Amino acid sequence: MVKKTKIVLCALALFVASAMLPARPKSRDDAGIQWLETHFHLLDSVSKAIHAFAEPGYQEYKSSALLISVLEENGFRVEKGVAGIPTTFVATYGEGKPVIGILAEYDALPGLSQAAVPYRQPVVEDGYGHGCGHNLLGTGSLAAAIAISKWLEQGHPGTVKLFGCPAEEGGGAKNYMVRDGVFDGLDAAFIWHPDAKNRTNLNSGRDPEDFGNFAEVASEVSPNRPLGSGSDAGSVSFVAPTAKLYVASCTVGSGGHCWQQVAVGGTTIGTKAVVNVGKIYYLTALELFKKPELLKAAREEFLKARGKDFVYESLVGDRKPPLDYRRQ
Repeated sequence: MVKKTKIVLCALALFVASAMLPARPKSRDDAGIQWLETHFHLLDSVSKAIHAFAEPGYQEYKSSALLISVLEENGFRVEKGVAGIPTTFVATYGEGKPVIGILAEYDALPGLSQAAVPYRQPVVEDGYGHGCGHNLLGTGSLAAAIAISKWLEQGHPGTVKLFGCPAEEGGGAKNYMVRDGVFDGLDAAFIWHPDAKNRTNLNSGRDPEDFGNFAEVASEVSPNRPLGSGSDAGSVSFVAPTAKLYVASCTVGSGGHCWQQVAVGGTTIGTKAVVNVGKIYYLTALELFKKPELLKAAREEFLKARGKDFVYESLVGDRKPPLDYRRQ
């Protein structure tokens, strides 16, 4: 009787002990969405800080350092100063394939210093300002990368990389980064840009009218041909299937490179676009992680479009990046 009682008590103790152990969380596909919706204020502060820094191309030391610090706080491994450029970085989270890359920009434009008010008010006369919304672009890409990492940290295979790309406005940093192999090994690359409406430029004939359908749109038409873009992102699209998205975040009819865009980009209107970008590319990445056949089809079409004898030749040759092109 005593022996049976001991056995029962031991079994009961084991049951209680196991009940007290923290349950292993189930894999949640909304992990990234939850992170985005609970970190609006963080993203808002990052975007507004970069807006205030308003640093010229190749001189974005504060902006890149801020993005790096947030990434490191969220478990990313960061390589700094790639391709011989001090304000570049590559932040990596996860292991193995597939590898999805997201491009971030954060340089400002000369002569467009502007406070976040609905009338012309330079912060610094003739100073720099984010007339192309790159404070939003950099922060939106950061948001997407961290959101994706929250899904990967649950034990899913795959890798997300955030590429810090300075000097898009005339400095062409991505050209040097492509030449030096920084983007090699990507299965897909994402970039976005602030705009007056939501649209893509993938020649699909379709605009995503709501964010919920964008994963379907992106996977259907995804990066099958080099981008016909005035941006240096075009160079990236020659070495990896690349999708570009435009998200509503600026004044309708104002155009780019104007004080109106600087003003809006310094408000929570811009931050709402940052969160939307994070959600769009998070959901798109999940589709690609879960359906490798989509990446396979995109890669096949990408290689077909380049041609079997394609060899990438950088137009910048062996020149060094013009790190002082914005110095006055």
